[in-house]
Amino acid sequence: MDRSVLLPFELLSLILDYVGQPDVLRCAQVTRHWRSVATAHDMFYCHMVLNENGINTSSIAWEFRVSRLSNLLRSCHRRNIHASVELALRPESDFAYDTYDSDSQFDDETFDCSSYSDESPLQFSWLERFLQALRQHLATVIRLSISGGYKEQIWNDLRQPAPLLRLFRIADDLDVPHDLFAGHAPRLILKHVVADSLARTNISTSNVPAFCAVSSLTLLNTKANDLTNLTSLFPALQTLSVSSASISHWKGDPNIWWYRQLHRSAPALHFSDLHPADVLPHEGRYLYRSLVGCDTQHIAAITPPHSHDNDP
Repeated sequence: MDRSVLLPFELLSLILDYVGQPDVLRCAQVTRHWRSVATAHDMFYCHMVLNENGINTSSIAWEFRVSRLSNLLRSCHRRNIHASVELALRPESDFAYDTYDSDSQFDDETFDCSSYSDESPLQFSWLERFLQALRQHLATVIRLSISGGYKEQIWNDLRQPAPLLRLFRIADDLDVPHDLFAGHAPRLILKHVVADSLARTNISTSNVPAFCAVSSLTLLNTKANDLTNLTSLFPALQTLSVSSASISHWKGDPNIWWYRQLHRSAPALHFSDLHPADVLPHEGRYLYRSLVGCDTQHIAAITPPHSHDNDP
């Protein structure tokens, strides 16, 4: 006898939430009752990866895989199952070198990768088919990860609403169009955006409606002066996580006005993989509190700068 049927739905959901941490909740050989609870859980989703790196994209096996994932995405939408999509394309420069004739002379100074844009992988039917499926069923996706080249072409297929999207990850600069997700991605407030840096973010698209409710941002590689448009890009930001930062840009004599402006948009800045001594300015001219060391990983929570005169 399955005694779990006597437990309330909310308790079963909490149990599944616990055993399913941190990411994927899988439910296989269980009773029908547990399965019905699992499929209704927010973290129950189908994870699919389309990784082009090191793959012969002209092979029949690759065409079959793309077709299978495209059909799987459609099936998830039809069965009302959430989807997690990871799309990994080769960098644009790889295609330029693939089309280069090894018998001809090569000049580093005159070689122009943009001249090989006609060799874009988007000419291949396999990617067009998958992006079409992604565009049609974006409303089912709760996690989306994109890496590689040809972002501008991919953005064209991400101009549909993403009402369930919780995590958006870009392995590059966060240079996104103004109408990303048609300005509608309300669930992003529950999770966060992950990007390489803000260095090449277009000023004209610094106000992205889809990011208006994002409260948590993770930057994988950034500098202090890359964050000047943080307020306009993420007006509701509360937590900023920065890893692999350029230490030289955080040391020295910081501009107190800049830090105050930054604090208005991100009142809790969390620095991972950095020793507190690397974050503190020279000579202790500005005081930063709440420095916490966690095992081998040091995290510094930075509060607004204060002068010595205002300290008790």
